[in-house]
Amino acid sequence: MSSNKLNIALFAVLFVLANIGSLYWFESQKELYIVCDMLPEGTDISEVNRLLGTTELSSIETDGDRYIDVSSIYSMKTATCMINLDEAGLVSSSVFEKTFSLSVTTTYIIIAFSGLMIIFQFMLVLGYPLGEYAWGGKQKKLSGTYRIGSVLAIFVYLFYLIFVLEVSRVYPLLNDPGTANIGLIIMMVVFSISTIANLFSASEKERVVMTPIAALFSLCTVVIIYSNSALALVGQ
Repeated sequence: MSSNKLNIALFAVLFVLANIGSLYWFESQKELYIVCDMLPEGTDISEVNRLLGTTELSSIETDGDRYIDVSSIYSMKTATCMINLDEAGLVSSSVFEKTFSLSVTTTYIIIAFSGLMIIFQFMLVLGYPLGEYAWGGKQKKLSGTYRIGSVLAIFVYLFYLIFVLEVSRVYPLLNDPGTANIGLIIMMVVFSISTIANLFSASEKERVVMTPIAALFSLCTVVIIYSNSALALVGQ
């Protein structure tokens, strides 16, 4: 029991850190994008300095009088706003670039593990003796009722994938990221509850295998949820 309490506390800490980290990651990228967008060609250096002085999550590096690199440690400097100045101190170009997409990487992780879980649930439906890893581990070979549950689980994972692909903009199918984001919030709650429930499973195999998988889904879903508003502005 004490071990379960420790694991629940660990998951809670990771969940909070995932929320805070995702919030700062995407907010810092939004700030960089807005800075670049507000510095069109011809902007005076005084206006550049004024605008950069309003940033809260960004760090500024200069290379002489002609180049300003604005980035953020909160997104591990994977996004930058590069500002070039001409001899008169006017902006000649301002370019926003990303070298790494957290939302896309997280989406591919979700796709991979969702695919594995769909295959696993399908094998349970077909009668493979893998029941110790699911549904409390009560039956090695699932009965009809539990197989129906596995069929429903397959559809849940499919809808989950549709929501993730929509919100992350990797492959939007619904053209309604707002509704999909609500669906992801619900799924985040489901996966979080599943993580805790798996810790108390009577089956050791389910505790060892399914608990970290459910936790991974929950944490990855947090990232995709926070990416929604940022991606609407800056893209993938």
